[in-house]
Amino acid sequence: MREIETLREKDRPENSEARDLQKMTRREAALILGIREREAAEKIKEAHRRVMIANHPDAGGSHYLASKINEAKDKLIDKPGNNDSVF
Repeated sequence: MREIETLREKDRPENSEARDLQKMTRREAALILGIREREAAEKIKEAHRRVMIANHPDAGGSHYLASKINEAKDKLIDKPGNNDSVF
């Protein structure tokens, strides 16, 4: 079990704590999913599924990458409370 935790630590960038505090941009989200920033919701969901299948933790992928893939989908699909406003 210790080996698995060590591998997960290696998946994170060195300055991940500082990076986690920054908001993901729409451009970064689109690059993660391999699509354009202004794609339709259906295309975003297809891209999310494709990328997640390749990187899912249950299939040997990284929990960190899976969380970033989900964050990218949420950023591109305008969900309530997903804007950059503080209110």
